[in-house]
Amino acid sequence: MLRSRRRRSFRFVLVAALAPLAVSCTSGPKLYPVKGQVFFGDKPTDGAQVVFHPATGSDLNARRPSGVVGPDGTFTLSTFAPNDGAPAGSYIVAIVWLPKDARADWKTTELKNRLPDKYADPTQSNLRAEVKPGENNLEPFRLTR
Repeated sequence: MLRSRRRRSFRFVLVAALAPLAVSCTSGPKLYPVKGQVFFGDKPTDGAQVVFHPATGSDLNARRPSGVVGPDGTFTLSTFAPNDGAPAGSYIVAIVWLPKDARADWKTTELKNRLPDKYADPTQSNLRAEVKPGENNLEPFRLTR
């Protein structure tokens, strides 16, 4: 009886010790730092939301790295935690720029995007980016009407 208790205790300790290894091995794809800039009419798009949509595959549950543009036009991508980067791959980039004090119109529940609608829709956006292993400093996105 004492021996079987020891075995159970040993198994429990062994499983508890190995659990973090299993989690770390399956925690998701390798992420790489990504920095970029967004300008509209040569002015920074302070507060714009940038979303990277995987260019291949149609997995609706796939993570979409995103970031918010700062006052100088720069952004960094986050996938699971702030500024942790993005998986390597090809992306279609969508950008929405709402006024800082934006509130939905109670009649239409629409928010006014300060950019042309094509930039907000990944099926119409002509913006592309490639994330490669290592640090990624992307060419600026220069948006026009």
